[in-house]
Amino acid sequence: METVVESGRRDDVVDQTPASMGAKLTVSVPVRIENMSNFDWGSNINLSYHWYDAAGNVVAWDGLRTSLAGTARTKIAAINAQIQVPDQPGNYKLRYDIVQEGVTWFSGQGMQTPVKDVSVVVPPLSAVYSVPMNVSGSVNTMVTVPITISNAGSVTWQPGAFNVAYHLYVPSGALFVWDGVRTALPAAVAPGQAVTLNAIVKMPAGPGTYVLRFDAVQEGVAWFSGQGVPMGSATLQAQ
Repeated sequence: METVVESGRRDDVVDQTPASMGAKLTVSVPVRIENMSNFDWGSNINLSYHWYDAAGNVVAWDGLRTSLAGTARTKIAAINAQIQVPDQPGNYKLRYDIVQEGVTWFSGQGMQTPVKDVSVVVPPLSAVYSVPMNVSGSVNTMVTVPITISNAGSVTWQPGAFNVAYHLYVPSGALFVWDGVRTALPAAVAPGQAVTLNAIVKMPAGPGTYVLRFDAVQEGVAWFSGQGVPMGSATLQAQ
């Protein structure tokens, strides 16, 4: 069994792979692969990958699969490989590989697989908020606040990976609550799109006036405000 990147174009996979990827994102990379096996590829043949850290240690072995089914011998498959980026920023090596599910990785059969050095970074994030000027409610209750948030960045916000939350401050500016209740996105929000939702806010235990600042978060990676994105601010009155 022998399978290689299209003859004479081995660097296509590497050259099309971005040198920098955002942490925890799923990215799509155009790939061209020629089937030089002695059989047509069926539904159990997939393109995948392995991630290694800068020291060569395996970070993730079983990468996402992208189907190569229907690629006949000597034919070229032009696909968009789906790649899940590591959670932590740093320098990595991305090694493409093909797997015959339940049988073998092609690299295990001596196939030379292309490798790309990738810098994993906190992705550039940006948002614009439209929030009411004043919010009020009884102490120790949950209230909902209608807000609109626009994706002004270059990364699609996927539900679960991205949430809307908030921070609470006392009038002097001192932090009162940092990790506010999360509100899930109803659907993916692509760059340039906006979503309107009812953000959940837990009212403080004590009455008083507070500053409520809405902030989006890429879970496990970064708050948008940590990248200098202005938050959506409102005055909160707990009664």
